[in-house]
This record gives sequence, C-alpha cells and structure tokens, in this order.
Amino acid sequence: MTGTSRGVRVLLTGGTGFVGKVVLSELVRRRHELGLEEVYVVIRPRGRRTAGHRFEKEVASSPCFERLESGWTELCHPVTGDITQHDLGLADEEAERLQQRVTHVIHCAASVQFDLSLGAAARANITGALNVLAFAQRCVAVPRLVAVSTAYVTPHPGADVPIVESLVAPPFDADAVYAAILDGSADEPALLSAARQPNTYTLTKCIAEVLLSQRRGDVPLTIVRPSIISACRRFPFPGWIDSRAAYAAFVALLGAGYLRAVKVDLDVRADIVPCDDVADRILACAFDPRQQQPMIVRHAVAGRDQTATFDDLSRHQLYFQAHPHERPARLRYRGKSAFLFRVNELLYHSMPLRVAGFVARLRKQRGEQKRIRRVQDALRSLDSGFHYFRHLDFDFQSSFPPLEGFDVRSYIQTVSAGISQHLLKRDPRVAPLQMHGMDAAWALRQPHGNLVSRALAYCMRKVIRLAGIEITFDEMAIEAALRETGPDDVLVLAPTHRSYMDFMVTSLLCFAHPGIGLRLPRVAATDDFAHIPFVGHVLKAAGAFFIRRGAGKPDPALNEKLGTLVSEGHSLAFYPEGMRSRSRRFRPAKRGVLRAVQGTGRSAVVLPLSITYDRVAEESGFLRELEGGPRHTGRLVQLARWVGDLMRGRVQMGRIHIRCGAPLPLDASTDVRELSRDLMAALQKNTVATSFHLRAFCAAHANANIDLRALRSEIERRGGMVLDSGLEGAYEVPDQIRRTFDAQWMHLFYDDAMKRFGDEWAVRAHVRRNGFWVAPRVAGDNLLSHQVVTALFTPIIHDYSRVASEVNTFPADGLTVSEVLRRLPGSFQRDVEDAMDELLDSGVLERDGDVFRPVTAPLSDSRNPGSGPGARARSPIDFGALASSFTEDQ
Repeated sequence: MTGTSRGVRVLLTGGTGFVGKVVLSELVRRRHELGLEEVYVVIRPRGRRTAGHRFEKEVASSPCFERLESGWTELCHPVTGDITQHDLGLADEEAERLQQRVTHVIHCAASVQFDLSLGAAARANITGALNVLAFAQRCVAVPRLVAVSTAYVTPHPGADVPIVESLVAPPFDADAVYAAILDGSADEPALLSAARQPNTYTLTKCIAEVLLSQRRGDVPLTIVRPSIISACRRFPFPGWIDSRAAYAAFVALLGAGYLRAVKVDLDVRADIVPCDDVADRILACAFDPRQQQPMIVRHAVAGRDQTATFDDLSRHQLYFQAHPHERPARLRYRGKSAFLFRVNELLYHSMPLRVAGFVARLRKQRGEQKRIRRVQDALRSLDSGFHYFRHLDFDFQSSFPPLEGFDVRSYIQTVSAGISQHLLKRDPRVAPLQMHGMDAAWALRQPHGNLVSRALAYCMRKVIRLAGIEITFDEMAIEAALRETGPDDVLVLAPTHRSYMDFMVTSLLCFAHPGIGLRLPRVAATDDFAHIPFVGHVLKAAGAFFIRRGAGKPDPALNEKLGTLVSEGHSLAFYPEGMRSRSRRFRPAKRGVLRAVQGTGRSAVVLPLSITYDRVAEESGFLRELEGGPRHTGRLVQLARWVGDLMRGRVQMGRIHIRCGAPLPLDASTDVRELSRDLMAALQKNTVATSFHLRAFCAAHANANIDLRALRSEIERRGGMVLDSGLEGAYEVPDQIRRTFDAQWMHLFYDDAMKRFGDEWAVRAHVRRNGFWVAPRVAGDNLLSHQVVTALFTPIIHDYSRVASEVNTFPADGLTVSEVLRRLPGSFQRDVEDAMDELLDSGVLERDGDVFRPVTAPLSDSRNPGSGPGARARSPIDFGALASSFTEDQ
C-alpha cells in the first residue's frame, strides 16, 4: 500500500470511540507509508469539555497511543463539530478551510447501542453519515469516503447461505422511510419486521448504506462492514480494548462473575474480528489502489474458517477461573432450553441481585445500588439484545485475504486478558490473590494439595482476614517466566526470606491460583523447624523437607533427597539467603541447594520471587534483636503468643506483594557462583516499596521536607515500583524497624550516593556489600535526590564511624555484634555487622566464631601507663587513614 503523491490529509469522525482510536493510531503509526501530513479529528463538545480538552483526556491519554513516538499529536488537530448538524457543526471558516485541504474522509462515528429508539439511532447512524457525505461533496479534492457499517445489515439468509459483499435492498423506499423516521411517523416494529432486522442499529445502518450509495454523486465511496469487533491482537498491542459494546459485554459480565446463565446455540459460530484488523481493512479501502473503485462494499470479518463456536468460547470461563476477579467466573447454564435458562437466570441472576439491592437500600449505600442496577440492566440487555446473534450462523464472504497468523483459540485468550485488564481494571502486575467462597469450602475445592496443606490454607485465610492483609502478585511476570520454562525443566522457586510467613505466602499463591501454572512446591526448610514440637510434623506433612544450614560442603543426604523429589516430578522452593533478613537487606546467596539441583543431572529453571511486606509478623522479635537482644527464633510459645495478639486485633500487617524476576536456567554447564549472583540481583531488582514505607521515611525525616509524591516519582524514574498501602500508623513505627523499610528501595539511589558521598569509606563499603543490582542511571540531578541520599546515608556513615571508634575500646577477649550494639545504642544492626566485616577484611579485626577481636601488637609500658607487666596494649586506630587506604574493589 502506498500513499498519494500529494500530502494526505484525513478527516476522521468517531475518533473518541474504540474503532476510531485504533484507526487514528494506525494512521499515525503508518504515516510515512501513507504520506500522511494531518488528521482532523471531529469531536463533539460535551458540557464544558471542548473538542481539544476531550481529545487530550479521552484520546491522546489513552493507552492505545502510548507506544507511538513522542510528538505524534502534532499530526492531529481536534476540530469542534457535530456530525448530526449541517456542515458537521463546523464554524463557517473552519468548514471552508477543511474543504480546501481534506483528501480522505474516514467515517467511524456511530451509535452501536441495540436498544436505542429508532429516531435516536437514525440521527446517529443515518443523518450523521449523510452529513459526512455532504461535507465530502463540497471538498475541492473530492476525497474518498470510507464509511464504517456492520456486516449484519444483511438479514440472515438461511443456514449455510453465503453473504456476499453487496448492498441490501430493503423492502421499502429508503428515502420515504427516512423521512418518516425524522417526522416521528415511522412504525418501528413494522419496519424491523419487514426488513428482517434484529434491532434499530442494524436497520439504520442498512438504510444509511442505501442512501449513501444513492446520494454519493461523484464521491468515491467504500462501505466497510465489520462483524463482531473485539480486542486488538497486534496493534497497538495485544488485548487493547476500551469498549463494552456487544461481545465485550458478554465476556466482561462473565469475567466479573455476574453472568451465570446464557441462552445460546453452542454450535453457532461467532465471527469475532480483531479491531486492528478492521482498522487495517479500513485503511486499505482508503489508500490501497486495488480497492479504489467508485463504489464498493467490503466485509472486514474473520471468515467462517477462522471463527469459533459458542462452545469454544467457554474458554473465556477457563481464563477467568485461572485469573479470577472478585467473584468467581462460573456459567451454571448454557444451552437452548428456554425453561432451563429461565430457572437458572432466576436462581443466579435475578434473586441474588434483588437481595443485594435490598441490602444496599437498607444500608443506604447509594453507590452500591447504582452498581447493582447497572449489572441488572446489562444482563437484561445481553439476554434480549444478543439473542439473534447467539442463535444464527452467518457465512460472510470477503474480498480480503484471511487474517494472517490468526489462531482463534489464542485470540480468545487475548480477548479475555484484554477485557480483564482494560475493562474490568484488573492489573496483572498487581493481581489480587483471590479466595472465593466460604473458607473451608474454598480450601477443599482447590484442585491440588493434601489434607494438611488445605488445612494450612484455611488457617492462612483466617490470618489474612484478622491481620488486615492484602496479598497481590505479579501475574504477568510469572506467566511470562513460565512460558520460557520447558515442560521437562525442574522448577525451583527462590523467594526472598523476610518472615516465617514466606513459606505460607508462596505456597498459598500456588494453591489458590493453580491456573497460572505454579505447582505446590516441596520447600527446603532449615532443620531448626524439625525440632519444634507439632510445627515440624505439620510442615513436613505440608510438603517441607529439612536441610542442615551452614554445612559449607556437599551434603549427601540433601543430594539424595533432591534427586528423589526431582525424579518424582516435584517443583522445589528454597530460600537463597538462608536465614530471614532482619534488616530486609540482601546477603549473598547460599549455593548448596543450587549445586544439589545441578547434581541431579536435570535441566532446571530458577524463578526469583521477591516478597514485599508492609510489616512482618515477627516485628517485635526482630526489634529486640536489632537492639542487641537475643536472636529471634521460631518457638511454639512465640507462635501461640502471636496468635493471641492476632485474635485480639493487635496485628495489622498491611500489604504483601510477590514479584517475579526473569527465569534463570540451571544445567550441568551453569556456573553456580555466577547464577547465585544473578539470582540475588534479580531479587533486589524486583523488590518493591509501598506507600507505607515511604510515609514512614518522610515522617522520620520531616526536617528535610521530602514530599511523598516527589519521592515516589524519583523511585519510579529509577526503575523502582511503589504500591499503595492502606496501612496507617507510619509515625508509630520504631526507628530500628523503620530503617529496615529503607532496604525496599534505597538500592535505587546507590548511584546518587556514590556521586555525592563517593569519598566516604562507609558509603563505598555499603554499596559494595549491598548492591547486587545496579539501577539504571538517571539523567540530571535535583535537590530532592540530594535530600534523599543525605537522609539515607548519613546514619550509615555515622554507624560506621561509631564502630570504628568503638574498636579502640574493645576488651582483649573481643565482643560479639550484639554486645557492640548494646554499647552503641541507636546503631543499626546491619550497618554494625557490615562495618565489623569491613574491619575484619582489612585486617583490623580478627574473628573467632561470633566474637570479633582487635589485631594487637605488644607495646611498651611507657606507651600505656598503668598497665601491668606483660600487658598487651593497642594503638588507637586512625580510621580516616584506614578508610583512605581502602579501594572500591576490596
């Protein structure tokens, strides 16, 4: 297809609609091919919203255009108009200017409502089309007019009778009927019956086609007849849709869990065509020389060989069962029996909605009442308006070739995903973990899991409710990762380890959403759990197996266990960091399980899962440890105490989010050390923050006046992600716990920190020890990033300096980290650990188990007055000189 020799200037109507947006997007995307110079988009003002405002808010801001090159709107000119008015409602000067310039007219505007009155439908679909034709006739260049109609203007001709691309001859004079419609004397039921049309939409489109052909004069005219238009399959991207009309209403009601009964002939084929293919055919009719005839009709359809039966369309239900919304998708009845349909419609549509509406009225919930009425109206409209299309087969013939690369089954998935995301507003990047129905019934209904795992899921559901937990997960990333996994690969889940609940959260995701393809894994847990009464037996029965932590060498028992599990076809899960991170910062991965999996000889795929918590269940125990107290360990009495707090409403954990990184292959040739680094980089990269974490940070640094929105913007600009949290009480978080929140996002500012504090040994050491993934460098610099970096790293520099000074006062027999923390109240545990490890690596300290001792040298008594004979003294450490001697690659 090639453009014309002179510049192409297109007048487009219906640009705010679904088809119009996709046509506009394709015009701009293919502008060089078409020779496009300008597009005039006729938009009707609405209330106080001008055409320009509507273009900006309803068109340019649409996701339909987000993948176009920047500056694309310079090609587009919104024009104030109304197609139901003479000269399209344009001002005289504007109409004259456009008639001098326009070379092509594409008329997409229409009303696709099936239940409009005949007069309203005629104004939109007949009057509008004739006014567009009249405008084109006054254009100097005599532009080609492409008018979008519908393939269903042809009354059903009978079973297996082809429908050709020709005008329909109605059994009446179109001009006379149009005049009768305008003066209100037309008999709507009689006209529908005489024309054998199912509704006012197809009737008025049929009349419009006839009148356009009769009145076109010298204007070249193409009528494009799409069948059932649905989501795009290629452009602007797969699944894009923003219209609930027609077929989309059926899928949306099913996906939302409201459509439970439908009267349909399951053997009937539905000709569903992607919107971008319709747009492609519209542009072909406008620009392709092979389509340039004075008057032609073209079907923009999938064709009989590329259609699905309504029985095949039950795959939509399978999709929504695997990707559930707030209500489960479940068709209780689908068939031709009027009696059975009415019974099921009463049981699953009418009665539940009436009860819900009654309860909403009692509670004076006006918003809920409106929502229920909208659902009731949509179900009624679906039943009455679509009966014709669900019971009759149409065999549309088309001059266009079959859709290239079109597979109807995969397209059903695309439509489902698009409607789920764009109409039902389910973001697959933050999909809610859904658990429909009563707790016990839900746990027993899931397809996988033994009695113990079902009981744990039941208990976890109670915990979620009592602790105010909202669990979301990155469904899109998980499914993308699984698509890269071979059917014979061993799947190894590798979550971050921040809480004992990691085991439950990961398993619950697999248990509650089997449709995404994650099987319940066998989880490698430390053998500490095996010794806890009752708990160890429960975890083992639920699928855990126990390993020795910190062996530091191959473990034959582990190798044998993993070999058995892999041979039995199990997926695996392990925590690469080993123990839970009290500080939420990352540590180098333990490689024992990875080497054992490699030793099985099977190819495997490691799936990094970053789990984010607003607050963790062990927070109080971690706080004691962070302040120098004893290590928090799992004990039955602690669990019982926590459950008691939970039952009394003292536990509020907020949001939990699971985000997946790219899959990492593991086979015999893999360098496990390198794989472990890549794994930790992926876990850190995909760690997210919540608004709760950021509020806590801003509250702690109130003097810096760091704006929450601006901070969020800076995090996202660096490739990070911030999720909204409904958790309150940020000001009540102890500072030691609050500092752990910073680890959710501070790695995104490591480059900024090195620019600002690169000469500080503490900052270089921190970044080297904690920076597994390097965030992309952002252009420019601003005051906010300086404020944020200063707030993040000043406490770290301070803690390192305190440790360095304290080393001079260490007793000869040394100190543990906990003892140092007690001597330096307010210091952050992880910074103290890192500083002491740095001094250990530099030779200032030596280590014996958990005890750190200074490396000392004998000094004379004169340099240490008051010391006894044979006493060993230490020279004070010049920390500044020591720091300057370190290099970044140490």
